[in-house]
Amino acid sequence: MPEKYFFEIPVFRCTKAQWNLERPIEVKKLARSLFNDKDLTKKNIDSASFFVPEKSSYYYGALVGMIKLYTTNQIIKAELFFIKERVTKSLKNKTWLSMGKIFEFMVLEHTNEEIFNLIFLKIKERDKDEFFVHRFIDLESFTNIGRFLDYRTLVSF
Repeated sequence: MPEKYFFEIPVFRCTKAQWNLERPIEVKKLARSLFNDKDLTKKNIDSASFFVPEKSSYYYGALVGMIKLYTTNQIIKAELFFIKERVTKSLKNKTWLSMGKIFEFMVLEHTNEEIFNLIFLKIKERDKDEFFVHRFIDLESFTNIGRFLDYRTLVSF
């Protein structure tokens, strides 16, 4: 039976707070390259900051992986994908490399709330793995939307 994909959970290289702390450093690096290592005046830094997006690029620039949730015949499973190579400055499409299944469980007589909690707990367990030490699994969208999904209908297609 074919798999039915129903949700993606992003994996970032750092938290949004860490990303925002790194922004001034990125602006100074860009200012140095734009103005040929001349004195970094406030005017030079301000003009370089125009080219460095402050917050909007976090969701694209810091994204290093994705946990995709699938369902097939009373089973919910999650697979982990990571970016195969570094994204170029021309923002070409990211190519993904499958890292395999990270969990799978049968949905028998569970309610939608129990299924949501099981998925959430299994992802939180995996977050403690050595593989995710320097990575951040962003569960915000899943906690906001995932609790309202009808898992019972998803698994019985």
